[in-house]
Amino acid sequence: MGIKERRSMEREQIRKKIFDAASEIIIVEGFEKLSIRKIAEKIEYSPGVIYNYFKDKNDIVNRIIAENIHRICDSILSLELQKMNPKTALELGLTKFATAMLENRQQYKAIMLSGINLSLFREDASETNRLRELLINVLKTGKNSGVFDIRNEEITSMLLIASIFGLINTIVQEKIEDEQMLAILIESHVNLLVRGVSK
Repeated sequence: MGIKERRSMEREQIRKKIFDAASEIIIVEGFEKLSIRKIAEKIEYSPGVIYNYFKDKNDIVNRIIAENIHRICDSILSLELQKMNPKTALELGLTKFATAMLENRQQYKAIMLSGINLSLFREDASETNRLRELLINVLKTGKNSGVFDIRNEEITSMLLIASIFGLINTIVQEKIEDEQMLAILIESHVNLLVRGVSK
């Protein structure tokens, strides 16, 4: 491994330490108690090192949000849902969305507690726009082929995403860790949603 690769890996490790420490402080003490100084103490670095990466605590939380949205979008967009039948595509897409959100549940919980808006429907976010358009197209294809019984694809997409957020919030707040229970909850919830839009 060359010097450039080693430095890049070290930077990623420090960023992860900062994200993990910030998430823990928010969960235990609240967002208002989060500070660069507290993060620095927790990871045993100087505040100056953290300022090399982030301008303030809001920047840290916004970057956590951005990286999680990027990861979630990538995992769903890689599925090529538009090549599947609409019902399968919707089931798989919603399931992947729920499981991807749970991959970093500590960070997700910290985001929720920070009060900073985690939105997949921001007009200025091209990545989330692609995800929203994909979901709308799956719903439109299903509607046109007589598989789905919906009035408005855009509103339906927002309701489906909001419902998944509700499930994930419940799982995180109730501290449900059992993998088998999680799989059952996600599968049952997705089946309920898909049945709700199907003819």
